Amino acid sequence: MATPRATGQVILDFSIATLKGDLWHSHAPVSSAYRLLVLYRGMWCPHCKAQLTELESLYESFVAAGVLPIAASADTSDRANATRLELGLEKVELGYEVLIETARNMGAYISFGINDREMPLFCEPASFLISPENRIQAA
Repeated sequence: MATPRATGQVILDFSIATLKGDLWHSHAPVSSAYRLLVLYRGMWCPHCKAQLTELESLYESFVAAGVLPIAASADTSDRANATRLELGLEKVELGYEVLIETARNMGAYISFGINDREMPLFCEPASFLISPENRIQAA
C-alpha cells in the first residue's frame, strides 16, 4: 500500500469515469483552476445526499472562486445516475466506480457494506482541494 497523500504532496495519478461519459484525470492540465474532489459513500447515505445537494447549490460560487468540483463514489454508473436523478444534480459532475485501492492510497477510510443497499466496499467521505500544480492544497 502506498503512503497516503498529505497536504502539499502531489496527488496520485488516477482517473475516474463520469456520468458525462468521459474520464476525470487527477493530473489533467487545468489552466488556473483548482479542483475539488469530494468522495462520498454512495446513493444510500443520507448525509452524503445532503452534502451533494449543498455542493450543487454552491456550484456557481465554487466556479466563480476558481474551483471546479466533482463528486465520486464506489457506486456503479447506474447507482450514480440514480443519485443524480433523485437529487436533481445538473451542475456537479458525478464520478463512479472509484477504485477502493486508489481511495485508500489517498488516505480515505474504507468501510464494508452491511446490507444490500450499500456497496460491498465503499469510501468514507473525504474531500481534496487540488491545486493547478496537482498538489493537495487541503484535505
